[in-house]
Amino acid sequence: MKKIFGSIILMLVVGLITSTHGFEMDQVQIHGFASGGYLKSDHNNYMGSTEKGSFEFNEAAINFMAELTDDIKIGMQFYSYDLGKMGNNNVKMDRCFLDYHWKEELGLRVGKFKTIYGLYNDIRDYDMLRIPILLPISVYHRNNREMETSMQGSSIYGNIDMGAGGTFIYDLMGGTVSIDSDSGMLDILSTNTLRLESLVVDRMMGGRLAWKTPLKGFLLCASAYQYKMHGDMNINGIEAKNRTPKLLGSNFSAEYNYKNFTLSGEYVRVTGARHISMDMSPLGLPDTSITSHEHVEQYYGMISYYFTDWFSVSSYYSVLNLNKYDRSGHGQEDQGHPDYYSWHKNLAISTRFDITDFWLIKLEMHVMDGAYLCTLPNNPDGVDEQHWMLYALKTTFSF
Repeated sequence: MKKIFGSIILMLVVGLITSTHGFEMDQVQIHGFASGGYLKSDHNNYMGSTEKGSFEFNEAAINFMAELTDDIKIGMQFYSYDLGKMGNNNVKMDRCFLDYHWKEELGLRVGKFKTIYGLYNDIRDYDMLRIPILLPISVYHRNNREMETSMQGSSIYGNIDMGAGGTFIYDLMGGTVSIDSDSGMLDILSTNTLRLESLVVDRMMGGRLAWKTPLKGFLLCASAYQYKMHGDMNINGIEAKNRTPKLLGSNFSAEYNYKNFTLSGEYVRVTGARHISMDMSPLGLPDTSITSHEHVEQYYGMISYYFTDWFSVSSYYSVLNLNKYDRSGHGQEDQGHPDYYSWHKNLAISTRFDITDFWLIKLEMHVMDGAYLCTLPNNPDGVDEQHWMLYALKTTFSF
């Protein structure tokens, strides 16, 4: 069904481009970027074999945008990336949508489009639009990119001018999310004993309300999303079904721009229940099921400063707790793991050098505490260090 829906949207876009509406090819805007980087950690592998140093850290995209009329535009983007076990440089159609902006207060999108969530989710792939190489890891960690960056469905959006009260910007959306089995994401989410074989997001609904306050440069946002997922897994050779009837994510964020300074922060909660049912018939036992509850907590604070038009710096401190009600990690200890498997804390310092208008270089250092995001596929022998360092280098060309 998803492939059929995507094909219909693609044919619609191509049909509109080639239709006789006085549309000329010189009206198409074409942009893109390509980047390459290097990751090195002193302990623990993070998003690849980083203890040895990893050049598997690159991405590229090309996107097309065209205005068919004053109210209608179409767009698409092709994207490819490689990050350790994920991406593998496979080219995917990352966006393909039609946008009808009826008036300032009301617009409609249909197709595959960016998921608007928090402050930076819709720009997380665009290195030239930010200072950090890695956006605050607690909220924007790359392991979940395929679930969080885009969705296939429809949305309504608009800007409501409140005069002296500022401006409200709303985005409401619903649809599904495609997770490709060859993307590497299922490998990253698997463990030594649990192998994810498929994961489908049947329904994703939510949106964001942003308020440009009367105080110039001060933005407040509230976002919420509800997921419904299911998938197949293998637990120590036993086939199992994973079902998440409702997973709710809520995000509260703020950003303040003053001259060359930008201050921002976000707080995120993810709650819900997961049900795993196992087929025990090969062992001659009755089927069994397990229910677990999610209470994930994520937050960060970030400050950025632009010294000149070619040099800028940024720093953030981010925290991710697997269980808000067990920040000390006693639950992990009960399972025979170190307590620091239940959190990931990160102090990051980033520098950006704009060599030209289309070429930039970034350097970054991370002081890490915890191992929640150090996945077992990258660390098959376990994570042996609670405190560790990660260094990153990246260069990007854009047009």
